Amino acid sequence: MPGERILITGGAGFLGSTVVAAFLDRHPEFLYSVLDSSDDDDNDNDAAAVAAQPHVEYLRADVRDAAAVLAAVRQAAPTVIVHTAGVVPVGAARYSQRRCDRDALFAVNVDGTRHVLDAARRCGVKALVYTSSSTVVTDDVERDFPNMDEATAPVGGAGLIYGQSKAAAEALVLAANTPTLLTLALRPSVLFGPGDTQLLPALHGLIPYSTAITLGAGSNLYDFTYVDNAAHAHVLAVEHLLQLRPTPSPTPSSSPPSLPAGAGHAFFVSNAAPVPFRAFCLAVWARFNHTPAFSLAVPAPLAYLLGCAADAAARVTGAEFALSGGAVADALRVRYACVERAREVLGYAPLVGLEEGVRRACADYERRLAAAGEKKKD
Repeated sequence: MPGERILITGGAGFLGSTVVAAFLDRHPEFLYSVLDSSDDDDNDNDAAAVAAQPHVEYLRADVRDAAAVLAAVRQAAPTVIVHTAGVVPVGAARYSQRRCDRDALFAVNVDGTRHVLDAARRCGVKALVYTSSSTVVTDDVERDFPNMDEATAPVGGAGLIYGQSKAAAEALVLAANTPTLLTLALRPSVLFGPGDTQLLPALHGLIPYSTAITLGAGSNLYDFTYVDNAAHAHVLAVEHLLQLRPTPSPTPSSSPPSLPAGAGHAFFVSNAAPVPFRAFCLAVWARFNHTPAFSLAVPAPLAYLLGCAADAAARVTGAEFALSGGAVADALRVRYACVERAREVLGYAPLVGLEEGVRRACADYERRLAAAGEKKKD
């Protein structure tokens, strides 16, 4: 439909800017608005570059500010909102249980989502797609989750505040589904790709240190999602809610027959190619011409003990360590999902394979490192 207007929150960020590019490629006839809080110089994915693209309007607003969100949505007058804006904690904050960290995270991920939903209702938006996360399930670090699916994977058991915040926001979005505001949530696994400021930099940063150490057997399977594949899923979700293409299958649906089958539901999204966590690390390091000279396996019980010791040292010294109890638990657990529901209902299939995704992501990060080095010289 040429008249569709799409508002993408967080559209100057890592995932959001890739979503914008995916929509422009597939639907150049649509009009687009990007809502983001970033200044031009505080994001690797330059807000000005996003706004400079044809048919894209840039709106600066913080999702924590309900009035600003409402004003932006009124100005954009979208028929569809793709809500990618959110905060992902990094480093020690990923495993923090401090109240101040929780409040800061919930202010963006939960209250911000509430503000976007309220504005959508008040402005007559037809559909909203929310970027949730597989952590709504997997942030229960006490358990393995092999081949989890939407029907059986338990939501609500997350022990980490990020997964808690995404679960709370996802619940708001799915509960908001009505015939006049169709909603759908996507649960991508760990994202990587060009513009990545978290996973690739963290793995690359380990190269000078103990990459020879393997926690546990190193065989636990993990899901990763190349960012273009996640963006593609967002486009498919919007097409599904707007009924722009035939639905491959009517499953699931508790929705009335007149509504799209996926409305009011969440979908796992990944590269559909789980690999051992250790193997992914080795593949990334190899792209930077680094191969550990040997491998030293640290038994899981000892790894947990070392993680707890690092936590204790961090509490005493106030320092931040790469090793922590949470990081150890994450690295040792099994975490991968079945994406069959997304395939059946949305027509989803990864566009870029894992090996090619790693190649592209590492090439991009290598370019950014070189550019940063040149900038330092200046």
